[in-house]
Amino acid sequence: QPHLLKGASARLLSRFFLVSVFVTMLLNDADRTAFYEYLGLNTFAFDMYVIERTNFTAAKLFPVSLNLYNPLALKFIQQTLTAYQVSQACSQYSAFWPAWNFRLGWLKLIQFLNRCHLGLSIVNIFRLRPRYRKLNSFGTSLV
Repeated sequence: QPHLLKGASARLLSRFFLVSVFVTMLLNDADRTAFYEYLGLNTFAFDMYVIERTNFTAAKLFPVSLNLYNPLALKFIQQTLTAYQVSQACSQYSAFWPAWNFRLGWLKLIQFLNRCHLGLSIVNIFRLRPRYRKLNSFGTSLV
């Protein structure tokens, strides 16, 4: 259904889909770093390779793709990972001291602020100017 791949809503949905898939993969793989290290892979480098290849493939179908060559893209992706790792560390700390939770109001504040930072990092990835698919004179993709 080609009409679903045209227009402003298609561009927004394409960006949303790509960001949600990439962030989900990044955060899931952040929990499995030991597995990737056991295989001899750098988790972040592997994720960036998969994201780049997936983005390239998606550009053949979707009207827009993420601009991963923008220096801010890597910065926002790293901020997302850092915020997630801090959130995980805070969760482990509060689970380790369950009896002291009533005294750990500062930890809950840190968790809240960190989750806001995580959300803003994801929104910033979405807000980056996308790459538009180039079409030849026949209306097919050049990618």
